[in-house]
Amino acid sequence: MNELYEKVYPGKPPVIEGLLYPEVYLFVDTPKVGKSFLMAQLGYHVSMGLPLWGYAVNRGAVLYLALEDDHRRLQSRLYQVFGENSVATPHFVFTPSS
Repeated sequence: MNELYEKVYPGKPPVIEGLLYPEVYLFVDTPKVGKSFLMAQLGYHVSMGLPLWGYAVNRGAVLYLALEDDHRRLQSRLYQVFGENSVATPHFVFTPSS
């Protein structure tokens, strides 16, 4: 126990400097306010290591769980966010479509 108390463990670097740190977050709000679009944008910037809203971003792996979207809906949303440019870096998980 003494060793545990005496050792200094370095902190993890932020995902987005001054804004988002490696923890667990819940983004909750009413329907249709843009949560999915925000998560897609955050995921894109983290996967590419691109600055977001003036904040430095540390590049990292992104897993986007689109558990309420089918392929067509997510394709439409991503096109609205990113336009014609493809986004190959984030990994997407879908629920089985019926």
